[in-house]
Amino acid sequence: MTSIDPSCLIDTKRYPLGEQSSVEGQLFIARSRARSLHRVPDVSRTRSRLVPELCFSTRPGRCPTAKPCGLISGVGSVEMNGADLIIVGGGSAGAALAGLIARDQSVSVLLLEAGPDYGHQRAGQWPPDLLDAREIPQSHQWGYRGRNHATHTELSTYDRARVIGGCSAHNGCVELYGHRRDYDAWAELGNPGWDWLSIEPAIKRAIEMLRVRIPDTAELTPFQAAFLEGAQSAGVPRVADLNDPDDAQGVAPSPTNIVEGTRWNSAFAYLDPVRDQSNLTVLGHTTVRRLLIHSGRVSGVHAIVDGTGQDIHAERVILAAGAYGSPTILLHSGIGDPMELESAGVACHHPLPGVGKHLTDHPIIDLKLKPSQNSDRADERFCGFRLVAGRTGVAQSTQYRLCRGF
Repeated sequence: MTSIDPSCLIDTKRYPLGEQSSVEGQLFIARSRARSLHRVPDVSRTRSRLVPELCFSTRPGRCPTAKPCGLISGVGSVEMNGADLIIVGGGSAGAALAGLIARDQSVSVLLLEAGPDYGHQRAGQWPPDLLDAREIPQSHQWGYRGRNHATHTELSTYDRARVIGGCSAHNGCVELYGHRRDYDAWAELGNPGWDWLSIEPAIKRAIEMLRVRIPDTAELTPFQAAFLEGAQSAGVPRVADLNDPDDAQGVAPSPTNIVEGTRWNSAFAYLDPVRDQSNLTVLGHTTVRRLLIHSGRVSGVHAIVDGTGQDIHAERVILAAGAYGSPTILLHSGIGDPMELESAGVACHHPLPGVGKHLTDHPIIDLKLKPSQNSDRADERFCGFRLVAGRTGVAQSTQYRLCRGF
């Protein structure tokens, strides 16, 4: 895969014909906050081992919890074949890319999403569990399971949302970005343009688009206030903003992307402003199985569209199907380890042994302490009062008992 200059992500003219790039979370939704991670770990020791079906199957078919609606949303008139650009995956990054690129109305964009597209937020078609910021929805899951280490025999679940907006439509509404040293380390590893100074403007725009805010002191629950006070008494400073790129250590409430109790996902932030444009079509219930490769170039995709296989051609293809979906599509396309592809009966179009390997997740330590009954009830009374008073504050989110520290 080619190193992509992030400044090119909204300039389709600078993408070579057929170039594909996996951009899930790299720019807009980078939620990992690994404060002490200043070098690349030995992934051979930390990588996850997923079950084989995760690498060689995308579990075709409709989401069992999705309503059979929204196959094509908006008024976009982009033809199934002949679009300037296909974006594979309408998740956190794919929805953002489609919305940004479609601002240029001279570029026709076809966004393909395996799950349903419920349309504009104001249309009222979205399921309540995906909207309610107080819930962690279990609907619209891909159903991925795998072993989180080579020596483990038990299977773990790997949450991934199968719906427009992707994981931003069912996550915990926390919007966190890395320390500047994390991004600078990416550039030092040979990725020019991914250092903090280059990325910072895009992060600031994402924070604005996703309407991220920090709960103020008056919104804190008694449990949160006690945690923050206890951390400070133990010598851990209170910081104003966990997204400050220069604060290496401190505690604070989590920044959230919640608007009047609604989980403000990537589709609301980036797609809704351009849904009425004729140069954008969002196609739901469309599972891309593989890339179409001719003479060493990508010319389109083979997809299951509402249960029927079909080839869709475009001048350019961007692969934004996520940390699990993008490698799956590449492997189905014959891009990966030649020996593994051969064993699966897939012809190798391009040898790239790293595809589908070295999966790592966010480094995190959870400390879970059971509060006294009185403090538990105090939080419930506080949250109930805030909700009755006007649906404000952390009471309306999954974060009503959550503070974080680095």
